[in-house]
Amino acid sequence: MIKVKDLSKEFIMHILNGKVIEGFKNVSFELEKGRAMGIKGKSGRGKSSILKCIYRTYIPSTGSIMYESSGFGGVDLARADDHTVIEIRKSEMGFITQFLHIIPRVSALDVVAEPLIGAGVERENALKKAAGLLSELGIPERLFDAYPSTFSGGEKQRINIARAVITKPRLLFMDEPTASLDEKSTATALAVLNALKAGGTTMIGAFHDIRLMKQIADVIYDLDEMEA
Repeated sequence: MIKVKDLSKEFIMHILNGKVIEGFKNVSFELEKGRAMGIKGKSGRGKSSILKCIYRTYIPSTGSIMYESSGFGGVDLARADDHTVIEIRKSEMGFITQFLHIIPRVSALDVVAEPLIGAGVERENALKKAAGLLSELGIPERLFDAYPSTFSGGEKQRINIARAVITKPRLLFMDEPTASLDEKSTATALAVLNALKAGGTTMIGAFHDIRLMKQIADVIYDLDEMEA
């Protein structure tokens, strides 16, 4: 489903007179549909940057990202035009981030339902699905109409998870998806993610906690090992 070859990213620090900082280099892997890969490595090794390059938040410095899209066929995400990337993101991808970035004063229910509505699902049905997913992730009903900006870190992270998975994306990116969760919420989140994977979603995730990574990842890409 996705084949990454010789992917590298450098950052040019203009405020430091053009100094070049290496994000990561020479990353290569292949991942089949319905499989999950965990990216392991010390802090600063570029785990998050790899995810952002494949998602195309960052433009890679070198390499290719061949993705088999359901709507566009074979696409090199490293070189695809912005319109194509945006359309693929909207219809096929999800991204669980470490931090919640949303419009203020929008209810939790609307935040989670928005991707479904954007995909053409009728609003009432989208809100119903959002409510079910929030309940599954342990968000109490009294918070459905509250603003996530007022939530705890763990509650915000569960909103992130719900928003990213509600469309059942073909390809899901996870950047420390359980970092802010307690043990009970982590187990619930992993159950939701594993059910999604069983349904055919391909996953790529960056983790610090190897024990948790092994509960969802079929393969592990060790950046420290590759460097050695």
